[in-house]
Amino acid sequence: MSAKITECQGVIAKSSRALLGALFIAGFAAGCGGVAAGAPSLASDLTVVASGALPQSRVLFRLSGVDHVSRPVDLAITDLSVRVRSTGRTRTLEALDFTLGDLDVPAGAMPPAGVQLRDMHLGIREPAQLTLTAAEDDHLALHARLPMRASWSLELADGTRYPFGALQTEPLELDLHVLAGLPGQPDTLVVDSTCRDACWSIADVASLENGSMYGAAAAVVSPL
Repeated sequence: MSAKITECQGVIAKSSRALLGALFIAGFAAGCGGVAAGAPSLASDLTVVASGALPQSRVLFRLSGVDHVSRPVDLAITDLSVRVRSTGRTRTLEALDFTLGDLDVPAGAMPPAGVQLRDMHLGIREPAQLTLTAAEDDHLALHARLPMRASWSLELADGTRYPFGALQTEPLELDLHVLAGLPGQPDTLVVDSTCRDACWSIADVASLENGSMYGAAAAVVSPL
């Protein structure tokens, strides 16, 4: 890994979580990325496939249960899978899936013993159209406002897991940035998503609010 990328990742790791998403984008755009000789222009017709997750990738939100106490939640994104197709006519988010870390909800929020949520995923149900916000040789920026699908399993006391059906969130603001890598380094895809106020709720049982998602992964850019 280049010294420049290591330096930028160090800045991100030391940042407050409130600035994490902005630093992902600003840090790479300011010089963590670059244009390798012979690499396709990110302003051309292309597909982008990203997988894995950089260590700083997180989902942050506030969780309220039956006690109506708002609790901060910080979950790692352990894997990120994204596929984008961009042409001069259309830009499509063909696939998006985040694998999240485990969440133990305390008894106060979910009596009598709390709940253990496992196999957590957040993504889209079907392809979605994207809006182009920037297209340069070394930077492609896209935007959408769309709901996401959340799914998980409930871990029982004996360790068995009971999968829940997928639930839909409120519409989220979603920004995607494709950033050209330095020579010898992969390109990077950054996802920055937020929901203001309520992200998802079930009557008076549970609600998720003020959510932010920042994810980054190595990407493969292929010209069409």
